[in-house]
Amino acid sequence: SHDLFSLLPDGYTPGMYEVEIAVYQSEKVMAKQDEHKLKAEIEDWIVADKGRTSAQQPIRGYLDPWAAEDLAYKTANNISGLMKGASALRLHNMEVPQSLLEPSQQRLWLQSMQDSEYPYPVLLTSLAAGMGELDNRYALVRLKRNDIFGIKGMYYGLDLDLANAQWLAKSAAQTNTRHSLSLPFGWLKVNLEYADIAQNHSSISLDPVYWRSPLSDVERTGAYLWTQVATNWLDLDFARRRETLRSADFAGNIRNLIYQLRAGKDIQIGNWDLAAHWIQAWRENDFTLPRISYQSEYKSLAELKLGYQHQGFKANAGMQLADLEEAILDADLAYQFGIFSVGMGLKTDLSTYQPHVSVSDIYTAGNMLDYRDIRQRRKASLELGLNLSNLQLGIGLGNELYKISFLDNGQLVETDASPIVIGMGAIYEKDWQVLSTILRHNMLWMQEIDQMRDNPALRGFGELELRRDLAHNNAIFAALGYTFHSSYINLAVPADALEFSLVANARIGVQISKLFDLEVSILNIGDNYIFGVQPVPVSLHAGLRWYFLN
Repeated sequence: SHDLFSLLPDGYTPGMYEVEIAVYQSEKVMAKQDEHKLKAEIEDWIVADKGRTSAQQPIRGYLDPWAAEDLAYKTANNISGLMKGASALRLHNMEVPQSLLEPSQQRLWLQSMQDSEYPYPVLLTSLAAGMGELDNRYALVRLKRNDIFGIKGMYYGLDLDLANAQWLAKSAAQTNTRHSLSLPFGWLKVNLEYADIAQNHSSISLDPVYWRSPLSDVERTGAYLWTQVATNWLDLDFARRRETLRSADFAGNIRNLIYQLRAGKDIQIGNWDLAAHWIQAWRENDFTLPRISYQSEYKSLAELKLGYQHQGFKANAGMQLADLEEAILDADLAYQFGIFSVGMGLKTDLSTYQPHVSVSDIYTAGNMLDYRDIRQRRKASLELGLNLSNLQLGIGLGNELYKISFLDNGQLVETDASPIVIGMGAIYEKDWQVLSTILRHNMLWMQEIDQMRDNPALRGFGELELRRDLAHNNAIFAALGYTFHSSYINLAVPADALEFSLVANARIGVQISKLFDLEVSILNIGDNYIFGVQPVPVSLHAGLRWYFLN
């Protein structure tokens, strides 16, 4: 060994110097890192999208205590339901045309049209497809890309739904397409959307007032066009929506056409949210149809909303004013403190009540059919929430006021009903090391009232899932889903009593990475009826979901 100090000249001592050496990554390495980061972000988006668009996703979320108001038994492309929610059906914040179809049929289509924003400059293609007994075959193809040609915010999306199946004892074939386009022009953005519909339905997909025996085939065609010019201070929307229903049993074709123009803006100032909109509507139809809501025949609609939130506290108030005279007011408050939340709400309809006790007879030209008009006039509610590490719970207690009108031997009868309503939604998750258990459940109880016996006192839906996560984002899963209701009477069809009903589906499958799922399912295990109908007999099906990144 050497004594290094002995090598120093006389009078010199050791010193320390800092030397900075720049290390550069090659552009190729940096690009690779950016690519991995982008892919991870897109895969996280895909996981969320799979949850939003799953065939098992209910019409309303499990934790909404009132979700079972809109009860439905559905598959990827078919549905049967008992929709009692008081909210009108909307697309792009404008009401869809009135229809002879039972609202659940419209709701499933609308749910498929609720596109989540895809913000990435990579082409994403997804395929959901399946086949099964009863000649059941379907394919749902989605294609999306943002920042086309390197232009920030330039977006195109294509949706294609193809199906052939038996549902409600009739053909449920359909071919639906949709194109979405966004074009940025500096300070403004133009959004365009066009969709066309070609579907077959069973006649018991119609509103129950039109149920007849024997069943018949109903052909539904339609299209809608929506365009929006969006700026920082004003949004202008225009929509044209058309629907035609045809059947050999109808006295003629049923056509509905609506044009709508909407102007307004949603803005945020600090903790405040403000919104003001005006909608002008022009309608064309030759029939008196069951009403979706009180205001479903308006010519103009003004909407005002005000919201505030700060440190767990939220408050919202809103008003809808139809034709400058018919008002609906709503307000709600909520506060989150730790694992608990509490909220209350009030919605009241101040519109002048006009009984709607007859609708056009679509089977005999010029005739009218008696119709029982049940409309919600007020709802007051209290909601409680609990959010633990493995349990989320939402409970609601409400009181609703209904106005009920009907014809009895040609005489108009009007009465009120004010039932108490209790709702509950819960999600429980438990990791047992070997596997995870996920229980999702939602149910609603409504006080029984004679004049509202077409509303089951108890109804709900849920799913029990067992899942084992494996390495490399793979997994094995099995689940049992169910939909049920207590006995009720279909007032539109005399002497049609419906007993307690429960329909269950079982499925088992595998997840291979975040991009591919494969499953086998048995629909309607007990070969049961629900809502007085049998949507599909017990049958075996197989399906897959596959996302491609190009």
